[in-house]
Amino acid sequence: MLLCTQTVEVDQEVIITRCDDNHHPNVWKDHFLAYGANEEEKKHEVLKEEVRNMLVMTPSNSLEKLELINTIQCLRLAYHFESEIDESLSYMHNCYDEYWIGDLHAIALCF
Repeated sequence: MLLCTQTVEVDQEVIITRCDDNHHPNVWKDHFLAYGANEEEKKHEVLKEEVRNMLVMTPSNSLEKLELINTIQCLRLAYHFESEIDESLSYMHNCYDEYWIGDLHAIALCF
């Protein structure tokens, strides 16, 4: 492989000339550039629906739901489930406010 660069200054102007050797074609072609984006998107949608169902099906007064919401937020995926999380937390706050008294871990998760 031949690669050369030449820089010449002519009348306050810089001229750069480059010469490349002819390269042989890539043996992989565009195999790694053309991946199944549609398959990945479908898989992501299925997984998001599974998590959404987990959020909806978990009982509202359970510590498990608070831990699930905390895990989703720690994974930085909460933006996918904003309405479900807001609805769950507001319902817990309004209906089970006194349920969490004495459980410091649950109170910390509520924050």
